[in-house]
Amino acid sequence: MISRCVSCSKVKKDYDVWSNKIIICATFDSVFQDVDVIRGMSNGDVICHTCVQKILDEIEKSRR
Repeated sequence: MISRCVSCSKVKKDYDVWSNKIIICATFDSVFQDVDVIRGMSNGDVICHTCVQKILDEIEKSRR
């Protein structure tokens, strides 16, 4: 399966993405859950690992 990342819009293969918003939100903290890209995801949207890591890096940077 090939999907398009909701954040960067690049085409990704199924092993390159997070595809379940409930799992994504349960995995990370409330600051991550409140990011516009994550909040705006629908049930069919996916986000790639690279974009998740960028979000996590920005959150970590803002906490310092």
